[in-house]
Amino acid sequence: MRFLVETHSETFLLRLRRRIAEGSVAAADVAVYFVENEGGSASARRIEIDSMGNLDYWPRGVFAEDFERRELSRQRRSTDRQRMRVELSVDLFDSSDHVEDIAELMRLFGRGRRDWVISAVAVACAETYFRQHLPGLSPIYQEMAMKAATAQSWTVDERPALLVTAQTAAADVADLRQAALLFVEDAISDRCFVLGLAHALDEADVVQAIEDGLLEIRHGGGKSRTFTLAAAELTRFARTHRVAALVDSDRMTPSERPGCEKSADSLRSRGGLVHVLMFREAENYVPNKVLAAIRPYRESSKKLVALKELTCEQRAHFDMKRGFPERRSGEPPVPKAHGTLYDGVSGQTIDRLRAGFGTDLTERLRREAEQGGLAESHFLCLGEGVVPELRELLAMLRKII
Repeated sequence: MRFLVETHSETFLLRLRRRIAEGSVAAADVAVYFVENEGGSASARRIEIDSMGNLDYWPRGVFAEDFERRELSRQRRSTDRQRMRVELSVDLFDSSDHVEDIAELMRLFGRGRRDWVISAVAVACAETYFRQHLPGLSPIYQEMAMKAATAQSWTVDERPALLVTAQTAAADVADLRQAALLFVEDAISDRCFVLGLAHALDEADVVQAIEDGLLEIRHGGGKSRTFTLAAAELTRFARTHRVAALVDSDRMTPSERPGCEKSADSLRSRGGLVHVLMFREAENYVPNKVLAAIRPYRESSKKLVALKELTCEQRAHFDMKRGFPERRSGEPPVPKAHGTLYDGVSGQTIDRLRAGFGTDLTERLRREAEQGGLAESHFLCLGEGVVPELRELLAMLRKII
């Protein structure tokens, strides 16, 4: 059973943390909302407390009337999470040589950063080990072992697990302790893009990982350098390569093959993860609600009306930042690289879209999403496969987090 607790008392929060750390209250059974008063209006922040009593604050702006909706949403999302699965070999519990490594792994499990895969047979070995070598935390760790084994018996998950053995423990812990790395073409713009998507699609774990430094977003400075830098950083990890790359496709038509396919395949073959955007650029995923808020409103409104006259495929490969280039004498109305994609679009519509919407679209996306103004529904008009693609991108990040 899960309890919703609303409190404004720091003292109560401290007592609750102690009881959870002692094991008398199960962290999984409590959802806490800490009430704050700002400017005469009450708001609340969701707080997660792990089994060690550590606090994890949700972003501000979760209001009291949204408590139940947010909690139900959290429960639905928890069934879809794909955290890295880690199995501890029984031989780890044969001696005291790996106490520190095991304690570090248990902290990762307790914070929800990894899923513990454990068999019923291994539970007995783990419980004995905890009583002998980690007596102070033994009750908590024993409960975690039982819950992990129970969850495994009721869940079908065919994803492979990382097997940590006595021989690999030191290397595995070193890998899992490091921050995951995401290489992008532009660290500022693409960071805003990822955070905007995570906020809008209610992926609080990805947001928290970025803000806590568990997922570092690195600047590539162009596709070639992005893949080169990502490949070089793979050597930081001994066994579990927690490196990914996110790049634009730069496709001018739906049928064009991305020019970075070979580089992407090369990084994948070496253990990295790659997501090449289906649309031309990240800016093509910025929903209409964000575009409508660009000032001056009269200009953005005219451009948005013209944009809505395009099909989803035409919008996906339009230069959202700069628009169609000014037409010179004797040239076609749109660049030749677009082929026949914009055939049938009126000249008036093309002319209204020549200026584009500006170079700060992902920053606007992030601000709107952080303020709670965007949801999954705002991305549906971009095309049938857009939301699944964006969730696939965020799932890739969770795999390395």
